[in-house]
Amino acid sequence: QLSETWLKVKGEGKGWGKTAVKVKASILETAAYFWDFSSRAHHDANGDAVWVLEKVIGDWEMIVRRRQHLESAHGVKHRNREFMNNIKLYKISDDEIVITM
Repeated sequence: QLSETWLKVKGEGKGWGKTAVKVKASILETAAYFWDFSSRAHHDANGDAVWVLEKVIGDWEMIVRRRQHLESAHGVKHRNREFMNNIKLYKISDDEIVITM
């Protein structure tokens, strides 16, 4: 199994989720892939998502804003949604990291 995802919805527009991913790469390559917001990992093929680095908080934490063009479930066409993510990187052991978003 490559990944596991958990989601929980808490009312209108609120919720949380978690995904665990197993990769075949070094720990440094994996961290760089997720951490570097100019990398291809953060560019949507449709071009409807824009990532902006808002603030760097030390070496292991940053705040990123993502604006994405999404269809509304309420019939409104082409609505821009904005998400703020506080991203932290934790090194658990020599071969395990946790990145929270």
